[in-house]
Amino acid sequence: EGIQAPEPVDDGTIVSFGGEAARARLDQLVREKPLVLEWEGDRVLYDGAYLCHAVDAEGKLLSEILLEEGLVRLCLEDFAMRHGDVLRAAQVRAQERKAGVWARPAGAAAPETGYYHGVALGMYAQDPEHDYGGFIREMKEFGASHVLLGVSWLMEDWRSNEIAPLKGRTPSWATIAKTSKQAREAGLGVAYLPLVLLRTGNEHYWRGNIQPTQLWMWFRNYGRYVARFADLARDHGASLLSVGSEYTTMERYTGPWKTVIANCRARTACRLTYSANWDHVHEVKFWNDLDVIGMTAYHSLTSKKDPTVQEMTNGWAPIREKLLDLQRELDLPFLFTEIGYPSQDGANTAPWNYYLDRNKPDPQEQSDCFEAFTRAWGDAPPQFQGFFIWEWWRNDDASDAHRYTLWKKPAYEVMKRWIAEHRERRGK
Repeated sequence: EGIQAPEPVDDGTIVSFGGEAARARLDQLVREKPLVLEWEGDRVLYDGAYLCHAVDAEGKLLSEILLEEGLVRLCLEDFAMRHGDVLRAAQVRAQERKAGVWARPAGAAAPETGYYHGVALGMYAQDPEHDYGGFIREMKEFGASHVLLGVSWLMEDWRSNEIAPLKGRTPSWATIAKTSKQAREAGLGVAYLPLVLLRTGNEHYWRGNIQPTQLWMWFRNYGRYVARFADLARDHGASLLSVGSEYTTMERYTGPWKTVIANCRARTACRLTYSANWDHVHEVKFWNDLDVIGMTAYHSLTSKKDPTVQEMTNGWAPIREKLLDLQRELDLPFLFTEIGYPSQDGANTAPWNYYLDRNKPDPQEQSDCFEAFTRAWGDAPPQFQGFFIWEWWRNDDASDAHRYTLWKKPAYEVMKRWIAEHRERRGK
């Protein structure tokens, strides 16, 4: 428990349960060393088994030896581990010696602009090896400074403990790495947003109200999932990693979240955030473990279906003041991990709801919503560090008319022009 090894087919970028070199070394240690099993009698695992640690005659954990040799990476679990300090120290020694998986140099991070004029890329292609290079080129032409790679894994339902790739929706790890490289070569910074969807999800059951039956097991599986992105961030010089997104019912478990964050800190030096739901940002209690406050920006701006731009700009005023108050209270910068509006009638009233009126596309309201955003936040103090537009994905068919995409809609020109002007004013 508490360690992960590279996949057999990988060179150290990814983590999972395997790893030929780690397994071979473990087999050798088991054969050659007299061992004692240190039993945690008060810790029963989900299948009824007990948690034990293999210890050699000198009192050294086998996992500690594997970590020191750089054959595995650390992935502590809040409810399972009692040797955190020892194991962290072992990994630090391997990192300092550049042993094993740490011999691969970290990717050079993109120069930070201090402000994210970002776009979120939905990686939704049914082919897990799909080439997103065309979208990357479009984002560069649009004027984006960063691309946020949104990747979805799946829970079976709102009570599940397991998380797995979603067939026909989840890109391969090699594709995520390739897309990261394409973005960096295009001069874009890279950010990661690991997401979890529900197979049986709907507007009433989604990741914001999940209640896993085995809390420790869910955090174990989720922590390992996010740890993969921390390794990608290190290898590809990513600027930002969101350790979670909109887990409203799970945010009260501060201890496990701190462990997830600490595991990421042990693997990457990039900035860490969490993407809180727009109406729950003040409830999160682990902000001080992160580098920047993140949130989705799907705030209701008015209750009218056809407001003026000025009315929507006015709607931002109390929201802006409340968020700046939070920033001053926590002394942390903040950004919008997602801001978007479906091009549907009434989008400003409930931007999160892409089922508002699919039969009545309204690209002008979408454009007006973004215009109001630029007026409300264009002169924001430096504590506001930017946004990621949701989202750069389209089907290139009639269904795009009511979706979030800006492509070939008035909002595209509004934001392209504003980003160019804003980046010039900031000298970036």
